[in-house]
Amino acid sequence: MTANSTPAQPGHSADSTPAQPGHSADSTPAQPGHSEGSTPGPSTFRQLVSSGLHPSTVSRRFTRVLPTVHMRGEPSTMDRCRAIALWRPDAVLSHRSAAYLRGWTTEPSTLDATVPRSARLRPPPWLRLHRRALDSRLVDEVESLPCTTPAQTMLDCLAVLPREEAELLIDERLKFGLDPASLICLLERFPGRRGNAELARQVRLAVTRFASEPERALGRALHRIGLYLEMNATVGSFVCDLVDRRSRTIIEVDGREFHSAAEVFSKDRHRQNALVLGGWLVLRYSAFDVLAAPDVVAAEIASVVRRRRESRR
Repeated sequence: MTANSTPAQPGHSADSTPAQPGHSADSTPAQPGHSEGSTPGPSTFRQLVSSGLHPSTVSRRFTRVLPTVHMRGEPSTMDRCRAIALWRPDAVLSHRSAAYLRGWTTEPSTLDATVPRSARLRPPPWLRLHRRALDSRLVDEVESLPCTTPAQTMLDCLAVLPREEAELLIDERLKFGLDPASLICLLERFPGRRGNAELARQVRLAVTRFASEPERALGRALHRIGLYLEMNATVGSFVCDLVDRRSRTIIEVDGREFHSAAEVFSKDRHRQNALVLGGWLVLRYSAFDVLAAPDVVAAEIASVVRRRRESRR
C-alpha cells in the first residue's frame, strides 16, 4: 500500500485513547441544536439550513472549516477532525490525526486523512491528504470517527514525523502498552509495503523500559550497534539502569541530583561499593554526556562489555 500524498507544510496507551484537551476518550459529544446564538461543532451546510438557518446567515456568521462544512467560531483540532469526516465520509483519519485521536500526541499543526486514490480534492494548508487504498482491517473507530488502527497509525507516523519524534513515539507507545506483536503482524499480513522496512527497524531498535530520556537515548545508541542490555533491572537489592549479566557490567546514568544532594551521593556510594564487592563493574556517565554524545558513550560501553564477555569465557 503506497501513499501518494498531497504535499503540505511539515508538521506521542496504545489501544487506549486518553483524554486530550478538546475531547474525551470515553464520550462522544452530542451535536447540539443549531441556532443563531449557539456555538455547535461543525455541521454541513445542508444540516444548518435544514435546522432553520437562512443560507445567508450561514455564509455571514459561520466559519467555513472545509467545503460544505461550517461552524460558529474558530475550530479546534477536534472540530477539524470532525469536519474532515463530514466533508468526506470516505476519508479515514490517519497519521498525525490518528495519533492525536488516540492520545499519543499533543495537537498537531497539520492533520492527515487517507482518501481513495480517485479523490480529486484541494485541502487547506492545515490538512494533508494521502491518496491510497486502505484495507478495511486497518480501519478502527475513535470518538465515533473513522481512524487507522494503532499498528497502522504507528507505521504512518514513522513516514511523516521527524526521525527523533518518530523514535520517541514508538518507544513511548511500546512502553505504555502498544503490543509489538501487533506491529509484526501488520508487517506479515501486508508484506512489501512502503514503510515496512522502517517499521521493522524501529521495532528492533526500540527501547521500552527506560526511566528517563538519557536512558532512552543511550539504549537506542546501544541497540544501533547491536548491544541489547537489560534496562532498569534488579541486581540483588538494587535496581540498575542498564545491566549485562554475562560480563557482570552495570551502567548508571547520573542526573543532576547525583552531584547536588549529599544524601543521594552518600547512598549511591554505598550502593556502588556493594555492587563492586559483589563482582560487578560499574560504569557511570552523566546525563549531560549521554545526551550530548550517546553514540560515543555507547561505543565505549560496548567495547568494555564485549571485552569482559570474552575474558569470562
